[in-house]
Amino acid sequence: MIGRNSEKDLPAGRRDAGRRDAIGIGVAALAFYLLTLAPSVLWGDDAELQRLAATSGRINPGRGHLLWLAVARVVQLLPWGNPAWKANAVSALFGALTVGLILAATRRLTENRLAAIVAALSLAVSHLFWLHSVRAEVYTLHTAVVATIIWLAVLWTRNPGSGRLAFLLGLVPGLGAINHVLVATLLPAIAWLLRPRRGRVTWRPVATAAGGLALGLIPWILLQARAAIGDPFRRPFESFAPLSVTGGEIVKGLLCILYQFPLTLPFAVAGVAALALGRNPMAGFLALGIAAAAGFAASFHVADQIVFYLPASPLIAVAIGAGVARAKA
Repeated sequence: MIGRNSEKDLPAGRRDAGRRDAIGIGVAALAFYLLTLAPSVLWGDDAELQRLAATSGRINPGRGHLLWLAVARVVQLLPWGNPAWKANAVSALFGALTVGLILAATRRLTENRLAAIVAALSLAVSHLFWLHSVRAEVYTLHTAVVATIIWLAVLWTRNPGSGRLAFLLGLVPGLGAINHVLVATLLPAIAWLLRPRRGRVTWRPVATAAGGLALGLIPWILLQARAAIGDPFRRPFESFAPLSVTGGEIVKGLLCILYQFPLTLPFAVAGVAALALGRNPMAGFLALGIAAAAGFAASFHVADQIVFYLPASPLIAVAIGAGVARAKA
């Protein structure tokens, strides 16, 4: 059964066990990614990020990714490994954090240990996620932000009306924009989750989240302003336009997602359906989040288009966990 008890109703022992499982699988995932980590210098954007991490080189503030770069330069202080390996290890670190957070969120959502483990493992070994957890890229930091938002969303469903959680559901994506503006694809799902519903007609959670978002976006806005000093005609989202989608792109996107979760994807469909039947608001949150992330990827025609399906993976993993919990019930 997919639980909806309040956070206070969960026994302390069960909460502690969930934390131990999340930490344990996070450590295991980190070890796995480090064992399969790219050993040295890569090419393309990866090589550029490795260079920036290992030197005092500057990145265009308008491109974002400054949060990743700040962490990468701290990791460069480690006394072992070559500079390129240490830049690659940043992705492993955030990949492992994402896996741990997904286990924690799924365990809290379903109250089912097996379902949480299946969800976390499905994500950990999915092709795109594994690939970007072993090379210098910014996307596992982005998925860690997505996983944090999912975790907060699950907590919100157990404590609806919490001003602190509503504020964090705005603040975290705002801060996440410093790394990648793709976090904006989760905003419709967050707004849907916080919207007034029967028995709770106040817009206060939405307003609180909007305030958190405005505060979190301040660093990103300042970075965009700094970039505009050198290019007054620059538009922050110009690299994302124009966007268009065709039937062929939708089919290709569905095949891409199936390739990431070839054995467990049917559980994701069943999981969202089970949540919807149980009137759990996470059904809409997951469905909207997946649709927005995958829809953007399908409409963004660039050489590395496939990587933009990656932000949907943590959401799909949680849906898989919900499906496993339903099958086990």
